[in-house]
Amino acid sequence: MVAVAIVGILASIAYPTYQDSVMKFRRLDAKGTLLVYANTMERHFIEKNVYVGPR
Repeated sequence: MVAVAIVGILASIAYPTYQDSVMKFRRLDAKGTLLVYANTMERHFIEKNVYVGPR
């Protein structure tokens, strides 16, 4: 019974920490994707002098 209680306590500490780590990774991944997209838009603007393509 003591072992179950110890595992429960460790899990209650570890799971929120794991969730925070996953959220930080996803945020960094999103920032990287947005930077790539912004660089692509800037490159297109330099070449075509507009941010949007033909419609």
